[in-house]
Amino acid sequence: MRMKSFRRRPYSIVHFIIFNVFF
Repeated sequence: MRMKSFRRRPYSIVHFIIFNVFF
């Protein structure tokens, strides 16, 4: 849950989704 990182790195969104799928 890093909104700053998400805003700074749009790629974080993909990682977040992948993590959700993996978990």
